[in-house]
Amino acid sequence: MDRDNCRRIKGTEPLRAAGRASFAHWAVVFSILMIEESDVVRMFREFYEGLFPKVCPNCGRTFATLREYILASQRLWPSLNYDIEMDAYKSPRPIGGLAMANCPCGTTMALSTKSMPVSQTHFLLEWIQAEAVRRGLNPTQLLEYLRDEVRKQVLGEPIPGGS
Repeated sequence: MDRDNCRRIKGTEPLRAAGRASFAHWAVVFSILMIEESDVVRMFREFYEGLFPKVCPNCGRTFATLREYILASQRLWPSLNYDIEMDAYKSPRPIGGLAMANCPCGTTMALSTKSMPVSQTHFLLEWIQAEAVRRGLNPTQLLEYLRDEVRKQVLGEPIPGGS
């Protein structure tokens, strides 16, 4: 990643001194860039798996696992992250994001990152921002790609207790 791209990573500006990137700035950028996509997918997956069991507020159906939820629900429009939409990658109080799906009864349900620890949210958002620049995508496109990767990973595993 070149310096112009690094300058576009919001939240790192205070780390710069007198127009030059400080060591702390480059340490942050380096740590963000060194994490692998598979690590980011794992972090999202582990977070979302921790939201289960989940119960539909309308019909009372219980989704015991993320896998069950993915298999039984109907995915809706692309994921939405309000912090990305507002270009607030280092907000002291992140709003979070939503991945929406319909329960078989038709009720819209959401998996939210609102309860994700702030430090983890900041790290993931900064990675998404930097990686989107590197890949030539907008951050929302990359977020949707990561959602797809989590789903593929969860669905690609054998069903527990199955043959």
